[in-house]
Parts: sequence; structure tokens; C-alpha cells
Amino acid sequence: MSIKAVSWAFDQKLSDPLAKLVLLAVADHYNESSGDAWPSIERLMEYTEASRSTVIRKLKILETTGRISRTKRYNNTDIYRLNFGGCHSETCHTDIFEVSHRHTNRKEPLTYKDKAKPKKQKVVDWKPDDADKAYATELGLNADDVLESIRLWDEQNGHKAAYASCSAFWKNWCRKDAKRLTGASKRDTGGNSAKGKPKGLTERQKSFIDNLIPKYRSAYPHDDMGLVRDALTEMMSNGLDIEGWYKLGYGYKHYTEV
Repeated sequence: MSIKAVSWAFDQKLSDPLAKLVLLAVADHYNESSGDAWPSIERLMEYTEASRSTVIRKLKILETTGRISRTKRYNNTDIYRLNFGGCHSETCHTDIFEVSHRHTNRKEPLTYKDKAKPKKQKVVDWKPDDADKAYATELGLNADDVLESIRLWDEQNGHKAAYASCSAFWKNWCRKDAKRLTGASKRDTGGNSAKGKPKGLTERQKSFIDNLIPKYRSAYPHDDMGLVRDALTEMMSNGLDIEGWYKLGYGYKHYTEV
């Protein structure tokens, strides 16, 4: 409730007592922080003890005389603004407000409530950057081969694929590819690998591990690198992220932290 709004409503000169009563009811719901009020028709009916059609009719009168303006919303309440700067005469009228001759709430959207949907980029128009390609390499994949597979898949589906983040789509595709490759390698080798010899991995994955060993040796000079290699092999075989890596229990830092 706003004393200022109610006092202003009392000062308005209207020849229609019910219209003034509806104005007082709206003013009683005025929020000084937001500068508006949003009582429902049912709420105004309860306050004024008038019928629905009467409340709607009086709201139109208040709009026509410039006492209030109204903005429609999706839900069952409209937003009302009080014209504090208007005159107090019963013949007061202003052309700055558009008067609706329909039901007070047609559940039409507020323009300021509309949120622009994130624009999607078509896969056919997107190219992976260096970071995207490095992500594929870390999973033991050939970035060019991955891109070619995606292009063929997209062409097969009429180039309709579009995403808010094509980079995220790329990474998800790479993860699935890596899992398929490691799954096939496990079936070919019976799921066994000798210590220090990461069988079932692609040559790129093996090379990736070999390049990481010196970094781990520098960080853990007294540890057996065979155990580190086993841990890295396990990681590459299962496509583990940082959280999954630490669940292995080896106690070593993730390769991105070394």
C-alpha cells in the first residue's frame, strides 16, 4: 500500500463514484519500488464489491481520462501505472495513453518481458578453432577426421543441425568418438594391457601419454613412472574428466594441473 498513491486517488475529481472506487483499489496496490500495481480483476471485484463487467468498464474510463495506463501480460493480471502528473478535473484527458476496447487482459506479452532466444549457429557454417582441435587430439583423435565425419553427418541430415554452442557439440562428439574407439580396442585386445605398454590405445593417445611422462617425472621425481603411465592409460581408455581422474585413487594431479 502507498499512502501517496491512495491520497492522489482521493484527490481525483470523477463524476463516477464507482470509477473512483476502482481507482482507489488500484492505488491501494501501488508498489513504490516498481512504480506500478498489478491487482487482478478478481481482486478489484473483491475490493469494490462490483461485478466483473463493471470493474472492466470503470478501468476503461480511468484509462480514457488519463488516470491510469495499462500494459498486458501473459498471466491473469495487467500492470497499471498511475498518472500522477495528470490534472484533477473530471474532464481530464490525455492522448499519451492508448486505450484498449477489449477485455482488460488478453494475455498478450509485455515487450520488456520478451527475452531474445540465444541465436543458434549452423554446423555447416562453423569451423573448430585451435582449442577445439587440441581437445580432439588430447582424446587421441584426428581433428580433421572428426570434422569430416561431422560434415558428412550434417549433409546427410540436410544441413539442418544448429546449436547455441557448436564448440560444445564438437566436444561431445569427440568424447563419444573416443569412447567408441577405446571400446573397440578393448574388444580387440581382450581388455588386457601390459604395464608400461598401453595396448588398445591409438598412436596419438600413446604419443600424448609419452609427452606427459616427463612432466610427471618433474613433479614426482621419486615415483615410479610405470604407475603414472598406467593411470594415464586408464584415463585415456575411459575418457575421464578431472573428477573421474581423482576417483581412480592414484593420487596424482590431473595432467592439466601438472
